[in-house]
Amino acid sequence: MAFYSEKDYLSSNNEKDIEQLDEYRNGIKETAKKELLDNYDLIEKYYEYINMISSFLNGLHLESSLEYALAIRHMIFNGILSYNNKFNSNIYKFDKELYSKSGINIINGEGCCRNVADLYYDIMNSLDMYCKKYYCFQSCIKFKPLVNKSQANHLANIIMYNDNLYVMDLYNNNLCKFISSNIAKVISFSTKEFLIYKPYCEYIFEDKELKDIKENILLFESASNKISLNEYNWSHDLRQHINRIIASKDIFFREFGNDTSNIKNEIKLCLTK
Repeated sequence: MAFYSEKDYLSSNNEKDIEQLDEYRNGIKETAKKELLDNYDLIEKYYEYINMISSFLNGLHLESSLEYALAIRHMIFNGILSYNNKFNSNIYKFDKELYSKSGINIINGEGCCRNVADLYYDIMNSLDMYCKKYYCFQSCIKFKPLVNKSQANHLANIIMYNDNLYVMDLYNNNLCKFISSNIAKVISFSTKEFLIYKPYCEYIFEDKELKDIKENILLFESASNKISLNEYNWSHDLRQHINRIIASKDIFFREFGNDTSNIKNEIKLCLTK
């Protein structure tokens, strides 16, 4: 089976074929167990920090998932969540990275899409707000997406806004709307880009079952049929409004970064052991 293809997960006879992925999934599960045992103090300290971040964000009295998303992005990319107050978003290989908790690397001042998406996921879950990981193939409209052959090359998140699902790509600062059961399109006048769902990664890395993946595909299809934000009311209205809110609270972000220096340094030390 070409298990890179999201289409395969809707066929009626793929239960046997998908077993090809079990070896990969079992390997990841064993790695995650070992990581937890070997890095217990690091992961415990990380979750303590996540709770501090969520408590701070709740204190800002933000009103929507989009406001939370852009606030978290502001904190990541301005180095507020990093031990050294800097963030390098062009790092793809690390001296140490946990498969099960790659968001930790953000505190070390470095990361790529998977680290940003993982940290965002953990913060949103701590806030008890809807958020899932969205493994996908990022493709420009100039090229016909090779849906059945392409492997995942990007990680973003699914969020809920006004009773509809969207893909929030914090790494690239993009909001995307579903246009079919497996494709989300960036909401932008200038950028024409698709994020194509790659469920095999959920099966391997998130320990999801086939029924969960089928349910996702149906949810995405439903989202594509709902009225969603368009280029104008997102780019020229809502985004600018949220950015003004975040800019007005910049002093509070900076204070939080300074006040949490100790725990960030503790995480940094655990990560580099």
